[in-house]
Order: sequence, then structure tokens, then C-alpha cells
Amino acid sequence: IMALTDEGQASLLEHNAVQVAVAAMRDHPDQETICDTGLGFMQIVTSGSVEGCGAALAQDIIPLVSDMLTHYVHNSGIQEGGLGLLRNLIDRGYGPNDQALRATLQRDAYEMAMNALRVFPDHEGVQEVGLQLLQVS
Repeated sequence: IMALTDEGQASLLEHNAVQVAVAAMRDHPDQETICDTGLGFMQIVTSGSVEGCGAALAQDIIPLVSDMLTHYVHNSGIQEGGLGLLRNLIDRGYGPNDQALRATLQRDAYEMAMNALRVFPDHEGVQEVGLQLLQVS
């Protein structure tokens, strides 16, 4: 049995944690707290981590995030976490061979960011991540 390096163990742990978080959000889309916590976790995992972005993309996370942002339009935590996750995926998650998918995500993310910015004009976190998302979209 091949021993994993520290980096390999961290990567495997990250991948497994992403699977668990996505499964919880998919299994309980009506549980606002699970969705809020899951998106916040996913935003952290994908922040600065190409491996985290890859794990999220492997779980087909984009439609799930889109559904949550639409369903929980008045939850600032979900908006902030979801928009931050999309920003990270656009910024770090796609290679040069994925331009068509990236363009679609950028267009959809732009619309979601604009909506969140209108709904939460005074929420610093939503405003910050929404504006950052607009910059990468």
C-alpha cells in the first residue's frame, strides 16, 4: 500500500469533505442552515485551492449553488457563500480548455451577483463578494 504524503492526505481529506458537504446540501435543500453552512465551507475550501475547486466541480456543484442562490434569495449568508464559491471557481477552477463552460458560468454568475447586490445593498459581505464576482465575470 502506497503511503500518502502530507499533501496527498490533505488533498484526499479535502476531496472527501467536499463530497460530504455537497451530499448534505443535495439531500437537505430545504434545510437553510445546512445550505448556509455548506456553501460557507465550500467557499473556504475553494479559496486559493485548485484541488478544492476541482473537487467541487467533480461534484457538479454549479447547478446546486444556482438553485440555492435562487431559492434563498433573502439569506445573506447563503448569498455570500454561494457568490464566493462561484468567484473561486471562475478565478481558479477552469483551465484553458474549459472556456465555453467558464463563459456560461461567468454569465450566470454576473446575473446572480447583480441580484444579490440589489437585495443586500447594505450587507458588507454580500457587497464585497458580489463586486469581486463581477470583476471576474
